[in-house]
Amino acid sequence: MPDTPLTPELFQNVFSALQAYVESHYGAGEAAYFFQQSREKVRPYFPHVDQFEMNEDGTLVVKESAPDERALLAFAAWMQQFMKEIQQEIIGLPLPDIETLTEDYKTALETSGFYEFFRQAEELEFE
Repeated sequence: MPDTPLTPELFQNVFSALQAYVESHYGAGEAAYFFQQSREKVRPYFPHVDQFEMNEDGTLVVKESAPDERALLAFAAWMQQFMKEIQQEIIGLPLPDIETLTEDYKTALETSGFYEFFRQAEELEFE
């Protein structure tokens, strides 16, 4: 069980941080495309990713008011896959590490276990 309570806002803040970085370099359309593509790739392996959706304006909707550790794991795998796809597909975009991009939420993400799940997901390959 994470030491930090998992709130929808924590997930939304991480999503927004990654989204803002990619949008600032390539636009909202590219960011949305890669978020959707990476979500679909992890879905068969991490069905709890269905607790998260992008709405029409590109913001993250968290369906559960109190997401659990399984949702955290699915979200971390999704964000890891998103970062991988951005690095593979958009040549020349320098992508800082996740801790730099989410520095404002670092303490909560460390104690929740997000960074650990994110690092573990780096080894995974999705079809």
